[in-house]
Amino acid sequence: MYIDLIDPEHSCYTEWVESTFEPFGSDLLILDRIRIEPEHRGHGYGPYAAKLMTTGFASDGIVACVPAPYELLKDPPAREVTDEGDRTRCIPGWAAAEAKLRKYWSLVGFEQLPGSDVFALSLTARRPSMETVIHNCFGRGGRKRKRDFRDRSAFGQNSF
Repeated sequence: MYIDLIDPEHSCYTEWVESTFEPFGSDLLILDRIRIEPEHRGHGYGPYAAKLMTTGFASDGIVACVPAPYELLKDPPAREVTDEGDRTRCIPGWAAAEAKLRKYWSLVGFEQLPGSDVFALSLTARRPSMETVIHNCFGRGGRKRKRDFRDRSAFGQNSF
């Protein structure tokens, strides 16, 4: 799946990745999963965690993830579909949850690779501020959520 980022012939990023993200270096950080417990969802912890991981562990390359509702895989029904990659028909709620997560990560600045489930973000490109991300995620009605974010931003972690 993450091989979609790499040109195996030349051992570098694909032409699309190079032209879209213009990575300065060859670092690749894969965010395999960010799990927010259901009772803590909707408060901006996902993008906040992504920001901390991208600034703390990577410097000048690409961050990649596959936004998917992995918690739905705990007890998936038996596969009746021949295409192993098609979870939308065999796991109830998968398609809606996956679409929501993909939209959410797009707001953070990730872009989907064409023909792939992989989303990527350049660490050298200008990214939206955390305030902008929170505003885009929650809109004008998210006052409590914005206040939750401001409480965390007091620690100096509010730029993205």
